[in-house]
Amino acid sequence: SVTPSDFLTDATISLERQPNPVKDLSVDQSDKIGIHKGFFNYLLKPRKEYGGESKCAEIFQHVIKLFEDEDRKKNYKLYVTGHSLGGALSTLFGFYAASSARMEGTIPLPISVVSVASPRVGDAAFQEAFYHLEHQGCLRHLRVANKGDPVTIMPESSGIKVFALMSPITYAALKFSDSKFEEKETYRHTGIKLLLSKKDQAEGDGTEQQQQENGDIQ
Repeated sequence: SVTPSDFLTDATISLERQPNPVKDLSVDQSDKIGIHKGFFNYLLKPRKEYGGESKCAEIFQHVIKLFEDEDRKKNYKLYVTGHSLGGALSTLFGFYAASSARMEGTIPLPISVVSVASPRVGDAAFQEAFYHLEHQGCLRHLRVANKGDPVTIMPESSGIKVFALMSPITYAALKFSDSKFEEKETYRHTGIKLLLSKKDQAEGDGTEQQQQENGDIQ
């Protein structure tokens, strides 16, 4: 995140509910997945000026063309990487690219994502869908984080949950109306975390970061 618009994208922490593209992989999969609204708008939202095509779809078409060459398709794999906001976007792109490629065979699998200092991207349903793609050998994700970097432990909760926590009555009412409210409105990380730290940090107690990153797949 560098520009003011980047930080605004990061700050839009409500969850955008979208159809789960890997619902067919398991009966346990949710019909909908929750994605950080700011990241969704940046990468996945249809753009009127491009005939309804999202940035993700535009990039994906360029990638498909690169792999139309059979020799290239046989000898190369797709790696997606980014830092901070770019790390979040690379996680999303890798997820949707793998979801599409597993059905169409347009890109050699697995697709590998290497994100650096990425914030959380989606909810528990997104995390579970991401995991199933990894389990099927369609996707890999290495998430690099510096110890103590606050960006990597945000956001923790959606805007609705943050608002609800300000009012115990509202929070209780939402939990009563939906038993999975807490789960649906809490962000989760994906992938395998590579935690970087200085030597003196590594020798100390390493439990704080793990406790803060509730729901991490380690």
